[in-house]
Amino acid sequence: MSMNDEKNIGGGLLASVPDERDFSFGAVFSLPALSELPNEYTVGARPIKNQYGSDLCSSFAATAVSEDQELAELSPEFQFAQTKKLTGDWQSWGSGLRDVCKSMVKVGSIPVNRLPDEFKLLPDNSNRNRIADWTQWPSGIELYATKYRKKSYFSVGGQYTTFDNFRTTLYQNRKEERSILTGVTWQQEWSGKSYIDKDDGHPAFGHAFKCFGFKNDYLICQLSNGLSVGENGIMYFHKNVVNKQFNYGGFLFMDLEREEAEWYIKKGVKKTDPWLRRLIISLFH
Repeated sequence: MSMNDEKNIGGGLLASVPDERDFSFGAVFSLPALSELPNEYTVGARPIKNQYGSDLCSSFAATAVSEDQELAELSPEFQFAQTKKLTGDWQSWGSGLRDVCKSMVKVGSIPVNRLPDEFKLLPDNSNRNRIADWTQWPSGIELYATKYRKKSYFSVGGQYTTFDNFRTTLYQNRKEERSILTGVTWQQEWSGKSYIDKDDGHPAFGHAFKCFGFKNDYLICQLSNGLSVGENGIMYFHKNVVNKQFNYGGFLFMDLEREEAEWYIKKGVKKTDPWLRRLIISLFH
């Protein structure tokens, strides 16, 4: 029995080539000191979805991250089609985190009440190709996506370890309750667990998910594999696993135009710096 059969785990995450045009969150916003962090923090919970055995994980995870700001249920199916349109190959397996982020900035997302019935993902994935082939979607459906279009996306980065960069980024965004899009190379031994403490198993495929909190030495992540996986769809990754295996990066969506982010980076000033410092730098640099 394969892992997909056992726990209905579907992946679909592709590795992305590092892009120097990415904005690092830690380069534009100051991260809090580790001593400021509580032992536990989570973004408000959202419904657990199920991608079944499909390769739509990046789109399920990205829309789950966006839902934390939009407070509306968004369609992973539409997002997958738009991501495939950007990459130009609907027949290829899966997608990368950066590609789905670009689709949410360039096009946006549609709410599920605008999703035509024939494009709703079926449990047997028999309509996966119909969903992925953007030419089959109704003309003009992108108009419903404008309302939920993101201004920019930032990569998770800073002066700490991967685990602590994730924690401090989440906590810095606590007022807006932003979560993080990330992923990992899934290991077969993880499928029957809730707490992932070891990373010496058998790699299977890339899997994207949402990181929405931390608890002591663990990141708290929401998967898109239904309630039977982990702790009702939630899994906890130990900091040692995060630092070693979260090598697909992490991204979050920001209400900040690209041009403004470029200004902060060019001037060497952070948006969280005192306003007087920002003013002086803008006048004399």
